[in-house]
Amino acid sequence: MTAGAARRLSLFVSYSHRDTAPIRALDTSRLAELMEKLAYKLGADNDYGRFRFLLDKQGMLRVGDVIDDRIGEHLREADIGLIFLSRAYCESESCEKELRELLALGKRLCIVELDPFWDREKTSRFEDLRERVKKILTCRFWAEDSGTVRLFGTPVPSAAKGDSKADFTDALERLAAQIIDAADELPAPEAAAPPVVAGERAPETEVDVILAAPTRDAVLRTDRLENGYVAHGFVVRRLDRLPGEMTPGTLDAALTRGAVFVQVLGTVAGKRLPAFGDRPSAIAQHDAAVAAGLDTLVWTPLELDPEEVDADYAAFLSGIAAQSASAEDFEQYSIPMIETRRAPPPLASVDADTGYFAPVVSIDADPGDAVLRDRIVTALAEHVNVTCIDDDVDHAMLTDTMRNKNAIVLVYGDKPAGQKRAKAHFEIFQQSRAAIWNSARQRFEIAVGDASPVTAQPCPKGPNVHIIRIGDDIDRASMEAFLAKLRGEAARVA
Repeated sequence: MTAGAARRLSLFVSYSHRDTAPIRALDTSRLAELMEKLAYKLGADNDYGRFRFLLDKQGMLRVGDVIDDRIGEHLREADIGLIFLSRAYCESESCEKELRELLALGKRLCIVELDPFWDREKTSRFEDLRERVKKILTCRFWAEDSGTVRLFGTPVPSAAKGDSKADFTDALERLAAQIIDAADELPAPEAAAPPVVAGERAPETEVDVILAAPTRDAVLRTDRLENGYVAHGFVVRRLDRLPGEMTPGTLDAALTRGAVFVQVLGTVAGKRLPAFGDRPSAIAQHDAAVAAGLDTLVWTPLELDPEEVDADYAAFLSGIAAQSASAEDFEQYSIPMIETRRAPPPLASVDADTGYFAPVVSIDADPGDAVLRDRIVTALAEHVNVTCIDDDVDHAMLTDTMRNKNAIVLVYGDKPAGQKRAKAHFEIFQQSRAAIWNSARQRFEIAVGDASPVTAQPCPKGPNVHIIRIGDDIDRASMEAFLAKLRGEAARVA
């Protein structure tokens, strides 16, 4: 990359807010002035320079806070990570998370030592990273004279005098030059891909399924699932067959070529991978797939009990949408979802030439979940005919409702009353569905619109039960999989 490149380079600045707290009577701090002067030298203090800082003071994110989705997005966006190491930085749990995440992502780093105490005062947070960080150290803003540590630019650079001021200026020049050198060594950016129309595969997609590298106890199930996908005509890439050792770079490159990420979990999370922040292999792969924007399908065997695994793995399992099912049921569940990500055909309400009429779907929700119910109705009404079940219904009325419908969507929200209703009606619909299949040969689909918080009991699940995930938006992939199943059965029902 040349200095004349049009694209601005992003520097994710990771630091402790304690280091930027103003010193009494000076209304500024050593690090605050250092960052301000560095931004000026790099042209990051304007809208047309080569660099831009990802800093909380610019309202872009809160550096140093708990890494959430927004901060994770900026970490992945950054071209270079700029780390200001200090005693305060190493005492911060959130700073530790940022550093580990930058290392796991394989980002180019410039690490600055504000003081030597991070290394001299042993801390459990950075003990395992100590030697690795030392190899990446870029610049020091301190020196040791006759056993005495001298910090450059004290008390603050604008008030510093003599050697302290001169040494600070020299170190600042070196740091700016080293950042520019690091930027020059970055690979040239790839040309932007053309926009992808909703429902179409990205032009660079080479495979239909990215199949996660399994843990030892999940290999046979993964092999079986792979064989089923191949027999169905899908192109599959296994992450345990990538050339060489898996790294953040090779994993990201593989994920960009796939349409759907499928993972078969076992009873353990796998070995810890130093290149991924020491996270277990199963968790690292899933996190990378989510970060890459892939739709994820996760299969947990029926015998997996979250209460019998270690705490970290249990927390991971509780935070993802996974299907606990037999091999046959998961394959049957996942194939339509993969097909819709390849190229989902449009679903019309009425086709005069074929006589196809759109399915009829009922929404069952507690009155307290009316807002969620209406969101689901709006999303489905573009594709199918939708009705709502009355608030006050009995067993017989629910069963009668099913006889002229193609599917039911149970709303499982964040209120106990709605969750209780969804569980009770789920059992009724399961029992009645079997009776309808036997008597009228009518296919009836059951779906659960799951908007429950992670602290709630899991929504009703099971083989052939569709889970439509609802957050800020309704999950498109799970909604399309539900619609695809209806689309495949609607002609026979009509």
